[in-house]
Amino acid sequence: MKLRTLPLVTELEQQGFPVTTYEGMPTFTAVLPKNVILELSIREDVGNISLADIKESPELNSAVPNSLAPTVWARGFTGSGITIAILESGNVAQNNTYLHHAVATRAVGVSWHTTMVASVAASFHGTYRGIAYGATVLSAGEDGSSTDTITALVWAFDQGARIVNFSAGFEENNNINWTDRAFDYWARARFRFITKSAGNSITSASITSPGKAWNVLAVGAYDDNNNLDWLDD
Repeated sequence: MKLRTLPLVTELEQQGFPVTTYEGMPTFTAVLPKNVILELSIREDVGNISLADIKESPELNSAVPNSLAPTVWARGFTGSGITIAILESGNVAQNNTYLHHAVATRAVGVSWHTTMVASVAASFHGTYRGIAYGATVLSAGEDGSSTDTITALVWAFDQGARIVNFSAGFEENNNINWTDRAFDYWARARFRFITKSAGNSITSASITSPGKAWNVLAVGAYDDNNNLDWLDD
């Protein structure tokens, strides 16, 4: 993969443009002026040009009381032996004693949202139990940019994560953006499961990126009205 991008990367660096590459994926990011971008757009060795450095916004804002998870637990599936990476612009609080924490952490600073998402996924609290309460939580912190998010995603896979949860989003449109392509690539390359929040918007018909990737499961939400009756959901 590196050989495919190396000539162009070298050419841009020789022109004075810092370039960030992503090991194993035929892509790179750089801040370029308009005239250079236009020149790249007509080259045969350039497959796609996308706006990459987008800032994310959090999206998870609901719990899971109506999921029928206890039925699955009764069959012996609790997440035990599985590592779930929580990929967000913040870290899971290590002092949360109701989580099985992985030793490794890609540290960027503790976040309440990240900790909440991890708890929904894997808390073993007696009352507020997560969906996979036996799973180990890996905190893959990133700085909120799409470029660092991909770096953190690959880091999580390198640490042994079988599942990655990304409860944030980038572009809210109907386009296949760079993050969609990147998440899709790594899901296929590592043969791992990635789930992503569809988005919190009630006015847009679009799913936020990278939820439009072919190999990423975008998950919506519903209002359960705080009871177990499905008829009023």
